[in-house]
Amino acid sequence: LEVRRRDRMAKAPLKTVCKEVQDPPGRVCDRSAVRIEYLICAYGCVLPWICCLCANRRRVALLFGVQALDVWSSVNADSDYDLIVVMLGTLMYLTTLTFMRFACTAPIAISCGLAYCSTSMALNVRIIECDTDSSWIWAALLLISAAGFDLWGHRTIEMQRRLTFLSLHARPRTQHPV
Repeated sequence: LEVRRRDRMAKAPLKTVCKEVQDPPGRVCDRSAVRIEYLICAYGCVLPWICCLCANRRRVALLFGVQALDVWSSVNADSDYDLIVVMLGTLMYLTTLTFMRFACTAPIAISCGLAYCSTSMALNVRIIECDTDSSWIWAALLLISAAGFDLWGHRTIEMQRRLTFLSLHARPRTQHPV
């Protein structure tokens, strides 16, 4: 019996034996899922900046120092509200339809608000249809308030999931006979 056991151990690579002893099989999957979640968080934090600087006709024109109507014949379909709807849609999808943690979705929401507000201030974005110079402030307030409500709802859902998990795995209390 001892000889067979030694033969099996000799055939098995040492790394897999050590890995099984050190890390249970489930923990390896947990670590890779957390890494993917961090990558999605990093990508989600960079994406609003790219959208604000490269995906909006008005902002791209201002980057090059020209008016948007001088370059493109129509800019009506490309407003700041379209940009905000895309940001909020992405944020709502990540917070409600995925199991990403609050700690990874909050930086994405903060990055959306910072990207929109800072690029609007730096580029001095003015919506031509509005006469005021600070017309982007209303869109920023819409973005920040909707992102705040979304994060609040996400935090509530996450707390409910944790409570459900804890209640399912709680030890049953022993009932004393009356």
